[in-house]
Amino acid sequence: MRKLFTILIASSLLFACNKEESVVAPVSDSENEYVPFFELAKGEEIAKNIYREKPEFVDSDEVTILYNSECSLKGAGIASNPKGYPLTWFNIRIKSKSGVPSGYIPIDLNEGAGGKWIYLKPTFSSTIKTGYGRLSIKEHSARKFSRYHGYLEYITKDGSNQPADLNDGAGGKYLYLALDKRYDSESAPIRQIGVASSKSSTIQFNGWKRVNKDLNKGAGGKYIYIFYKK
Repeated sequence: MRKLFTILIASSLLFACNKEESVVAPVSDSENEYVPFFELAKGEEIAKNIYREKPEFVDSDEVTILYNSECSLKGAGIASNPKGYPLTWFNIRIKSKSGVPSGYIPIDLNEGAGGKWIYLKPTFSSTIKTGYGRLSIKEHSARKFSRYHGYLEYITKDGSNQPADLNDGAGGKYLYLALDKRYDSESAPIRQIGVASSKSSTIQFNGWKRVNKDLNKGAGGKYIYIFYKK
């Protein structure tokens, strides 16, 4: 599994070869006081009221494609979707010890921020034509709230009915992944999922929409974003 993880990290071709980057202004956060970045080992946890600045990055243009469902990852045992079936669900596994769960993307969504190990698994289906039309990451001030909110359905961690905090154990913001069956102007379901990390908040890819929320917001570490394609 470690070898697979290394292969995924090293690849720069998982997104389309016509990658296009554009500048996105970082969102200011004047409501919370940030402290200088400090290292937090995996498995160590800090309170939610601690917000860490990003570390001083060298070579800020570096971008790493962590995962792309559009590519057929033969033998990987994780959810690739080369035929472009609609996205029907996510599972999130939050662990206090290392070890990628079977069938999950071998990427810790708390990368570089310490805290717990967080893994994601998208599900695609050839039997459903509609699927979900929107994907978002929401901030909340509380840990517990209903998984259903209007048109949104928040993704829960396995074995629980509570939405999964994507910064679990790493301080920072409470961040929750949500699916929405309403469609945007394209009137089409989500068909591909990608994950990328960067030392900059400006990362964009041609043909992909970025969920405009850093998964390490307030927790230091690299900028990690989820992308999707219809």
